[in-house]
Amino acid sequence: MGRSNYLNLRLRFIRESLGLTQERFAEKAGISYKYYQAIENGLKEDLRLSTLKKLSRACNLTLAEFVDDRLSKTKVAEIAMKYQVTKRAAKRSPKKKK
Repeated sequence: MGRSNYLNLRLRFIRESLGLTQERFAEKAGISYKYYQAIENGLKEDLRLSTLKKLSRACNLTLAEFVDDRLSKTKVAEIAMKYQVTKRAAKRSPKKKK
C-alpha cells in the first residue's frame, strides 16, 4: 500500500472520528468539497505542502503528526474528544451582538 493510500485512509478515519461529513471537513480545512473528495478517495497524489498543512490543521494535528504513519487510534480518539468538547462549548457561549 502506497503512502497516499495511508493518507486517505487516515483522513477518512479522522474525519469520521470527528463526526464530520466530507463537505464539513473540507470547509474546516479551507479546500473545496470536490477536491477533498478526490483526496480521500485516493485520486489526488503528491499534495502541496500548503494543502497538507490545511488538512493537518483541520484534523487538529501538527503537520509532523499528520504525516506520521504511526498515528495511533488513541491519539485520534483524543483529538475527536477534544473537538467535541470545543464544539459543545461554542454552542453554549452566547453570541455577541453587533
